[in-house]
Amino acid sequence: MKPGTIDSIVEHVRHARAKHPEWRKTQDYVVSVAELEWNEVRHAMAWESRKRAKEEALDLIAVLVRFIEGDAE
Repeated sequence: MKPGTIDSIVEHVRHARAKHPEWRKTQDYVVSVAELEWNEVRHAMAWESRKRAKEEALDLIAVLVRFIEGDAE
């Protein structure tokens, strides 16, 4: 993994938790949010810049990390 990748992921997870501390903690909600983020990645890849697509990918990863770490039940 390239240097800085983990730092970027950690920062996006922190930002997500600060922005949405009380997000609904159901698996259905996580799937819905992950799907939304995935669609934003796809849109950015097709219509925006690679930089924007990477930012959206980090948002998607943050959602999945929150799920993995137990922010959703």
